[in-house]
Amino acid sequence: MKKIAMMLGFLLVPGALLAQDVPKGEVGISYELYRPANLLSPPGPIHFDNSSGISVRATVNLNEWAAVETVFSFHTNSGVENVAAVPVPNGSLDIFYNTYRFKGTSRQGDQKQVGVFAFAGPGWWRADPNAAMEPFIGTLTKFAFEFGGGIEYYPQRNVGFRFELSDLVVKIGTEDGVRQPTTNNFVLRIGASFRF
Repeated sequence: MKKIAMMLGFLLVPGALLAQDVPKGEVGISYELYRPANLLSPPGPIHFDNSSGISVRATVNLNEWAAVETVFSFHTNSGVENVAAVPVPNGSLDIFYNTYRFKGTSRQGDQKQVGVFAFAGPGWWRADPNAAMEPFIGTLTKFAFEFGGGIEYYPQRNVGFRFELSDLVVKIGTEDGVRQPTTNNFVLRIGASFRF
C-alpha cells in the first residue's frame, strides 16, 4: 500500500507543479543596452562604447512563480573607443550571446499583475571583429553566465512590459598570447512580453 501511495504521489506532483494562473508560454522582445568590459590586446587595453541592440526571449512558465527561459541578444557594429589610448575610428565588433536561465518570480497585487523576479543561468558569448579590429583581436566564442533581476507588469493577461538589469560574466582565458580577465558586462533590457 505504501508503494502504491508513493507512485501516486510521483504522478500527481508534476501536475501540481504545472497548475498555474499564468499562461504557460511566453515570448518577448526588448531594446538592450550593453556595456562591454575592456579587453586586452598586444598593444594594450581595448575600450568599447556602450552598444544598443535587441534581444528576443522564449519562456516556459512552470507555475506562477517559476519559469525557464532562453534569451538571444544581437549587437551589430558595437563601437571601439580606443586601443591602448589610440583611437580606432572605424573599429567595431558584432556581439551575440545566448543564455539559458531559471527565473523565480514573486507576484504582487490582487490580480497578480506585477512580478518582481530574479534569474541566473549559463550560455555562450561571441564577438566578431571588423577589418579595422582584426589586427588587435580575433573572433571569440566563450562560455558565459548571466544573473540579474527586474520587474514585469501585465495590464492584461496576455500582454505585459518587462524591465531587467543583469551582469553577463564572460570567461575568455588566453587569446593570441594575452591572458584576458574574466569580464563583467552590464546589460539593461526594456521590452514587451506576450503570453499564450
